[in-house]
Amino acid sequence: NTLTCSDIKAIKYDFSSINEEELEFTLNFSKVDLSAKIESRQQIVKIRKLDKSIGENLKLLYEFRCQICGYNFSDKHNTVITEAHHIEYFVTSLNNNADNIVIVCPNHHRIIHKTKPTFDKNNLHFIYPNGFEEIVRLNKHIGI
Repeated sequence: NTLTCSDIKAIKYDFSSINEEELEFTLNFSKVDLSAKIESRQQIVKIRKLDKSIGENLKLLYEFRCQICGYNFSDKHNTVITEAHHIEYFVTSLNNNADNIVIVCPNHHRIIHKTKPTFDKNNLHFIYPNGFEEIVRLNKHIGI
């Protein structure tokens, strides 16, 4: 949105000493959220019941490396953050078998959930809606 002179006059603030970049920052990035709060409410929550040791053992098998990019964030940050992703989503398939799980870094996990690529088990790669294909570089368990 563009500010007009009447907008600036209505705000009743002297902008003569502030440059455009500072004005933009002042208006867009220094907002105060007066609506922020924590509410309590009851709700019914579905809880996944599955054997988490399957995913945890796969993380150990891959030494906490992402099967797609091969990176291990644990080395640099001294914390384990790899995640087990169900190729066929668990909530629809109820398939928690090892051959339905890939170990991925949080970046790849988020990308996969956001874009919902298909997975080609024969060629071990994800095919994204935009046509991009990403191979599973590390494989010690799928289809073996």
